[in-house]
Amino acid sequence: MNGDPVRSGDAIVRDALCELRAVAGVMRHVGARESVARLDALALGLVALSIHSVHELVVLVSTRQRKALGVLADRARAAAHRFMRMPISG
Repeated sequence: MNGDPVRSGDAIVRDALCELRAVAGVMRHVGARESVARLDALALGLVALSIHSVHELVVLVSTRQRKALGVLADRARAAAHRFMRMPISG
């Protein structure tokens, strides 16, 4: 995903919400007593797209967390290195 990762994440969330609303609308139209097997191919496709969007969001979040932890680890290593180089006075 290129560009601003926060905006990309926001777009994924917005898309997922729109897809879930569409699925809810189809299910409301079909009725609560109808089984999932009776939903048409469009509704099933929307469910699949929603699941895919959630997966994309999970991947985005985990990637951002991994990068953030990498930055923190680098800073901790640099601080430890500076500490180890400090002269011992006594």
